[in-house]
Amino acid sequence: MKMAHKLQHTVQRGSSYYYNRRVPDRVADAFGLKVVRCNLGRDPERVAILSSGLTAKLDEVWSAERVMPLDVGRLVQTREPKPLRRSYLSLSPAHSQGPT
Repeated sequence: MKMAHKLQHTVQRGSSYYYNRRVPDRVADAFGLKVVRCNLGRDPERVAILSSGLTAKLDEVWSAERVMPLDVGRLVQTREPKPLRRSYLSLSPAHSQGPT
């Protein structure tokens, strides 16, 4: 499945999508990288979530007064979509007995 629109800083090679973004010169030394590159996977929905999350977070980090290095791999993991789970309330004994 191909994406309907092009995501900012995201390129497709074969069936995989990659995040590819140059680090601004003014923060590259403090950030510790000149380019951010990482594999976002093959699922277009997942890629859209990860790409927009990375872009927002990197914009925030790079606009801060004090720029610190960042583990991009870990950042991708924190932006990873969570599988749907039953909520805590549905598992709570107080809510599992039905209406009273």
